[in-house]
Amino acid sequence: MSGATHYCAFRGEPARKSEMVERVRAKWSQGQVFPLAYLKWRTDGGMVTMSGILAETQDPEQFIERTGLPLELAILCEGVVYSGVEFSEDENGPWGMSMQGSVPILAFAMEWLDAIAVGADLGGVVPRFMHSFLASVLAPDFAMAAHLSPAVRSCAERISGLWTREMDGVAVAPKEWRSVRADAMRASEGHGDPWSYSLAELVESLAWPARGLAPEFVPIFQVFMKDWRQFLAAPYLGIEDREIQMQSLIGLCEVNRAMRDPELAELPIETLLERSPHTKDAVLASMQPEMQARLKAAKQQAQPESDRVLRQLMDVLRGLIEAAGQPRSNLA
Repeated sequence: MSGATHYCAFRGEPARKSEMVERVRAKWSQGQVFPLAYLKWRTDGGMVTMSGILAETQDPEQFIERTGLPLELAILCEGVVYSGVEFSEDENGPWGMSMQGSVPILAFAMEWLDAIAVGADLGGVVPRFMHSFLASVLAPDFAMAAHLSPAVRSCAERISGLWTREMDGVAVAPKEWRSVRADAMRASEGHGDPWSYSLAELVESLAWPARGLAPEFVPIFQVFMKDWRQFLAAPYLGIEDREIQMQSLIGLCEVNRAMRDPELAELPIETLLERSPHTKDAVLASMQPEMQARLKAAKQQAQPESDRVLRQLMDVLRGLIEAAGQPRSNLA
């Protein structure tokens, strides 16, 4: 891919990798760090992230200089683990919290670090993962496939094609990106089904050159994965709770649409919800502790399926990390 920044994992020093990774492993095994999708480091005993411990900094430039890794890769690897765990209050836990997740999901917290070849250039991993992730969303067996409208699918396929050209070293004209963005925005309008809206928002958010989008990808990924987990959990809710969930999601979709209007964007969310009292009531009902407890229970019932798919994404990501450490002649 043209215009790429080149990286050298752990600055080509095996001892540096060993020191940094074992520092993270020690904190992880002691339950003194959580996988959170941002760079956080402090020395006063407060909460830190795995990437923060790895480089002992929360300065992005220092992180890159010390680790030789793209910051977006570290944040993504933490983010995919975060997407598969639940947090709960625990007065005996670090920072008053405890984390629950299955063994295969939690294992990835260290797997990705262990998979890095010293000296590897990992700058292309996140763009390639984005491409693979979009392909999984377009797959016929994707759980939400029935909610992917033809117009949105067409835009997603065009984005995938443009990314493929970029990764093959072919220049893509800015006007091609402007065209697909405009079409993706039009395709996202008017969806009354929140699951279709979620997919449309995802595709619209991805309509940018891969390298440029990579640092912004993790929030996009996490928002969508949250919706996806709710989708998987929905069948395990009662009829009344499913209706509350759907009306709440519709209400939030309407708020998101309204915030695109410059005249409405500055208004409080509460004011925007007042425009539809029925959906406002559903949003408030969905936030009640009893409803949240039932939704959490439903997510737990759906966890085998969500873990299966999330673990597949983790395996893809680990495979890309490993491939980046192979001789360059073996890479596309």
